[in-house]
Amino acid sequence: MAGQRSVDHGGFAALARFAYRRRLLVVVVWLVLFAAGAALTPRLSHVLRGGGFSNPNSPSQKAAALIKTRLGQGSTSLVVVFKGTSLAATSAAFQTHEQRILAAVQASHVPGLTAIQSYATSGAAQLVSKDGKSAAAVLSFDTSALSIQQQVSGIRATLTRAARGSGLKPYLTGEPAVNADLSKASVKDLRRVEVVALPVALLALIVVFGTVVAAALPVVTGAMAVSVTLGGIYLLGHLTTMSIFCMNVATLLGLAVAIDYALFIVARFREHLHAGATVEEAVLQSATYAGRSVFFSGLGVVVGLVGLTFLPSALLRSIGVGGALVVFLSVAASLTFMPALLGLLGRRVDALRVVPLRPPHESRFWRSWTRTSLRRPWLVVVASVLVAAALAAPVSGLKQQMSSPTSLPASSESRQGADILASEFNQQALSPLSVLVTWGGGSQIDLSRAARLYAIGQTLMKTQGVASVLSPFTLPGMSNPITVVGLWPTFSKLLNEPTEVPDRAIRLTSGMGISALQVSQIKRLIESSVGRAAVLYRVTITNWGTAIGSVNYGLATAASGM
Repeated sequence: MAGQRSVDHGGFAALARFAYRRRLLVVVVWLVLFAAGAALTPRLSHVLRGGGFSNPNSPSQKAAALIKTRLGQGSTSLVVVFKGTSLAATSAAFQTHEQRILAAVQASHVPGLTAIQSYATSGAAQLVSKDGKSAAAVLSFDTSALSIQQQVSGIRATLTRAARGSGLKPYLTGEPAVNADLSKASVKDLRRVEVVALPVALLALIVVFGTVVAAALPVVTGAMAVSVTLGGIYLLGHLTTMSIFCMNVATLLGLAVAIDYALFIVARFREHLHAGATVEEAVLQSATYAGRSVFFSGLGVVVGLVGLTFLPSALLRSIGVGGALVVFLSVAASLTFMPALLGLLGRRVDALRVVPLRPPHESRFWRSWTRTSLRRPWLVVVASVLVAAALAAPVSGLKQQMSSPTSLPASSESRQGADILASEFNQQALSPLSVLVTWGGGSQIDLSRAARLYAIGQTLMKTQGVASVLSPFTLPGMSNPITVVGLWPTFSKLLNEPTEVPDRAIRLTSGMGISALQVSQIKRLIESSVGRAAVLYRVTITNWGTAIGSVNYGLATAASGM
């Protein structure tokens, strides 16, 4: 047969012949991979990370890396929002309950937890809400964001137990908590896809093919490709940063292309069977010719997605990796698993007919539609463009934004906590701009270097758009250089050897006094702001557009000579 001889040429024919002749082995291998992927999918939330929007080579990320290495501070933290019923946040009873709950977290030995800052320990007014009924505490870590994300459930459980009977309701929020909730939401979305999308796809294919068995084959192939991909993403998550969003992108993209590609193979296989070919001939011809179309279609998609892996953003890179992987596996399943499965089923592919429709190639409707399109091509083109434009019209109102707590349902604890922070607290003061000043040479701060650091602090405070600056060199009462010189004998010890200064009141030679509580608070500020040849200024911004350029200019001038 001429047709048979044409099948015998090319790598696609060889692959199809191998899949058919080793069909039982091929199906078993894919089933094993499917089972492995299904077993690993529930663990995905433990290895996938949130964020990933920033460029690791940007100045802000380099500064964050320096803050971590020189000050021993991680780039992320958790925030516990305490909502009271009747107690004022500044009252002794409220703070006693708050400290007892936070002490329970500290006693649970959370990995990487280095410090807990609250109003009681720091006196920071920004940690109390505007109406005075809520308070916030910041949990600082010296470990990775993924490690913190994995501890969120345990910390929440500890907070809930410790808060019983206190009259306070704790809400755990912050970037790691939001990412943990996003991971759970993504897994729930996957389950929704399994419950809703797959049955809908199956019903649509039943209408197309008319039989349950033929309709089920593309759906099975899609589920196979997606499951194996998610298992692969789990393994990749241990080797490189993978975003939580790649899980949903891979699922939706995988189901779309895998069902589409498998549909080509099944449709062509049934056409050859109905034309009188044997099962083997039908498998070889469908996998060879339709398989070629599937391969080059998938290749084009993979090339486009691989381009995302060259971008610096971890989010886009991981989406590119996950998307390329699921398309590759969709093509592989269509070219190997599908021919093998069709070889096992044979003519039973037409079993369980439920819709008495003719095959698409025998349908009068499609023949008539094709003739009309060929007779009036421009009319069809214009009509198609208009329909596509109408369907795409909602994109003009699309609002783009970074992932945030608002992406979560209102019932999510991290979103509830973030909503309270946004509505009741001073967001600018809670999320200050971090300005890190570093220098070469020794890490000790002498009077000369202190004078320059003081000048930087004063420059920042006078910058347009800046509301306040928190640092050891902008403390209340230090409004002029003479004050710094007068305080220097005591201030020098606090700056360079804070652990050696006892927490007791200090009487200065000028007659001024610093209470024991103030000494403790200054020491905590220094410990979190002064590191190895580095000082951190926390700048509260009122107008970001005005302040950023002014801050950069002021720093360049004031820091000369550091």
